[in-house]
Formats: sequence, C-alpha cells, structure tokens
Amino acid sequence: MQTQLKQNSPEHIQAGKLKANFSSILSRVEKGEEFIMEYGKNHKQVARLIPIETKNLESQLGTLNYKDFYIADNFDDEDDEINNIFYNSDLGI
Repeated sequence: MQTQLKQNSPEHIQAGKLKANFSSILSRVEKGEEFIMEYGKNHKQVARLIPIETKNLESQLGTLNYKDFYIADNFDDEDDEINNIFYNSDLGI
C-alpha cells in the first residue's frame, strides 16, 4: 500500500524536539508527514525528513528493459578535448 502524502506544508522541528520525540516523529513520517529539521538559535534549516515510498522504490529497482537500452559502440572512446579539461586544466581544481 502506497503512503499518501499530506498536502500540508512540512512541520518545522528543532533538533532537541526531534531527539526527544524521535520514535513518535518517525511514526508520523511513516504515515506521510514531512518535517523540516532546524538547528541552533537562528533555526537554521538543515534537513528534510520525508517518507520513503517503498512501493515506488521497489518497482523502480531492476526494471531496466534491456531491449530499449542502447550504448553506442564508441561510448568509452577517449576525447582529447575532454581529457584536456580534466587532466591539463588551469582551473586549479
């Protein structure tokens, strides 16, 4: 059964409250709620906690249809321009 996400905007939650109520927050996420995690005095937004849609994830993994998949014969050929960018770049990277 696919989880139905609520249409409401995510609830903002401070790190301390998340830590104190972790199990109940995870239970709410499992039911479809989303949370924005905040940290510090300025309530800096650092992460989003969302449910995993396991039905969609399972149906996507390993479903590549190789009949419709094509890799060009020259896929792994070297290209001087690209090699120059990566190996001789003056960008200082």
